[in-house]
Amino acid sequence: MNSEIELKFYAPDGCLGALQHILDEFSILQHEIRHLRSVYFDTTERHLRRLQMGLRIRTGDEQNVQTLKTAGRNIGGLHERPEFNQVIEGNHPELGRFEHVDWPDDIDLMQLETQLLPIFVTDFLRTTWLIDLENETLIEVALDSGQLQADDKQEPIQEIELELVKGDVAQLFLLARQLTQLEGIQLVSTSKAKRGYALADELPAEQSHELTFVPLSTADSISDAFMHGLEYALQHWQSHQQIFNQTDDLTAVKQLKQAAMLMHQVLTIYQDVLEFDCEWHDELLWLARQMSWVDEVLSIEKLLDQQGEFIRKLPNRRAITRYLEECRQSLPDLSEIHQLLSSPRYNRLVVDIVSWLNQGERARAKQELSLIEFAVSALEYSWSELKESDLGSEKLEFSQYERLAGLLRRNLMVGNCFGNLFPTPERDDFRLLWFDILGGIEDLRVLEPIADMLETADDDDDARQIRKWLQRKQESIVDAMEFTRIEVLLRQDYWHSYK
Repeated sequence: MNSEIELKFYAPDGCLGALQHILDEFSILQHEIRHLRSVYFDTTERHLRRLQMGLRIRTGDEQNVQTLKTAGRNIGGLHERPEFNQVIEGNHPELGRFEHVDWPDDIDLMQLETQLLPIFVTDFLRTTWLIDLENETLIEVALDSGQLQADDKQEPIQEIELELVKGDVAQLFLLARQLTQLEGIQLVSTSKAKRGYALADELPAEQSHELTFVPLSTADSISDAFMHGLEYALQHWQSHQQIFNQTDDLTAVKQLKQAAMLMHQVLTIYQDVLEFDCEWHDELLWLARQMSWVDEVLSIEKLLDQQGEFIRKLPNRRAITRYLEECRQSLPDLSEIHQLLSSPRYNRLVVDIVSWLNQGERARAKQELSLIEFAVSALEYSWSELKESDLGSEKLEFSQYERLAGLLRRNLMVGNCFGNLFPTPERDDFRLLWFDILGGIEDLRVLEPIADMLETADDDDDARQIRKWLQRKQESIVDAMEFTRIEVLLRQDYWHSYK
């Protein structure tokens, strides 16, 4: 058995020369080019997939090698998992040849073997360099270029893999950081096998989804909870990076931004009780700023959705639609996000985060405190800050609500960090009211382009009608938020029994 430790990047077409230029700065012990074809096997019920196993037979170097990969560890794209290899004569798996695999007790290997079928194929040219680095470290760099095939369906393979052959994992990340110089590269956490199953089973692209709760239990230490929070945020981040790459859906970018802000919030919350060094903390704010225009675009698109249904009853709707379309064209487009996600600075940030999570020193506690005690303290402080802001005032106008959106989001993210520790019904009922208010603020922001247009519009009958419509809309939204705000301020918080 081997333990495979590797990082994977999506690479742009035609990057061989630029990659070779970077690797020429290192000591290259071996360089070769091979054609590799791998057939992945499973049952029609995807028995191996459910066991978190991957089985393939790879043809190359004039021999057939069957490989079984079992469940391992994947944090942010650093895959670490057991790998069993066995040379075989034929082209069908021989499961009994894997001598040291810990199969489940209820598995009949002979029966399972007869049920195995080819599911998908990878066929690519692999160019490899064996790099000699410090601390007696060897790393294999592989550039794979070819096709993923399932029946008549195909997807391109264009990847760079860094595999730690032996030595220091820190050197793996130092080399990865050098590779972020390549324009168009992206660190990813999706394996060829996962892509292959998705292609073979015609699985739809994952849909964008909101942040939920960091997976915690009361048995976790504060240090463990801190790491769980960062890992959860990174998983949400990379999931939505993948969704955007597949769908060009800007709501996925909004969620990527939210994940970066959750990570920033986790670092901020825990720095009062833990000691840790983190050089990339402020880079998260840089990333959020790069995507700040996305909310405005989504607001305009909501106004224009369904052939302008939202503004259908307004006078001079064509002029309004034309104005909104001009506003949209003045803002960045999808290509800006693709360039950002493939930029050296962005990918250095991702590599630094993954490196920190996988090999950084454990955070050191500044004081003796249980996780539940700390969670209550953090929630209580955040709740007090909210009540002492304008949100705790007797009456709010719509402009005040808009200014308080950031504070409310941060408060709700504290709940994302610790909510899993508390009873579900009370927690969800309490948070739902605040989400209703946040939704109202977002509805007000959707109307902002109309308000901006009116600032330069002539004072004619059409403009006056639109102003009346806008005022009615704003007042209706604010009235609903005021009703909800008063209710939630009178409600008992969901952590009160733990104080």
